[in-house]
Amino acid sequence: MQGLKNLLEKWVPEELELLCEDLSVEDQLQVFNAIDRDRAFMLFENLELAVQKELVDALPNRLLALILNDMSADNRTALLEELGSEQLNKLLKLLTQKERGIALSLLGYPEDSIGRLMTPEYMTVRQDWTIEQVLNHIRENGESSETLDILYIVDEKGYLIDDIKIGEILLAPLNARVSDLMDGKRAALLVTDD
Repeated sequence: MQGLKNLLEKWVPEELELLCEDLSVEDQLQVFNAIDRDRAFMLFENLELAVQKELVDALPNRLLALILNDMSADNRTALLEELGSEQLNKLLKLLTQKERGIALSLLGYPEDSIGRLMTPEYMTVRQDWTIEQVLNHIRENGESSETLDILYIVDEKGYLIDDIKIGEILLAPLNARVSDLMDGKRAALLVTDD
């Protein structure tokens, strides 16, 4: 095993993916056991769904739990909706409480609906924050957000009140407030939709 770890140490996930295409599930399992968590997650997420489904039963629960909890919500949903009820229940039990809630929420949407395509990983800011606070928030939390091109402005209860393009934030003075940049269009839409 150490020889395989040494051999694969410098391989990037794309190279590992090409390697795994021609391997049996047992050999793929050896590859997963020989690489670190980050590359295992990236490799698994890039494999075809059919291969992922086979690996669900082969990977140890400890490693499978790490991979599933690191996967993007939309890719994980694509996998979960392909599984039978026994495999699905097994994987749902491996998710953290937060990730299980996200998975169940997305699986609750009808197949091929826009709800299945939505990401729960987005960036929210408050209207009373300065641009400097927003930029610091993005630096600290942006890695967990799937998209950063739009920021969502929420009130103290977490309700959406407006949205703003990241370009507007980047061009604004650091001491300006988010409320100075809000155009109110989102708030107007929310009021008329009731």
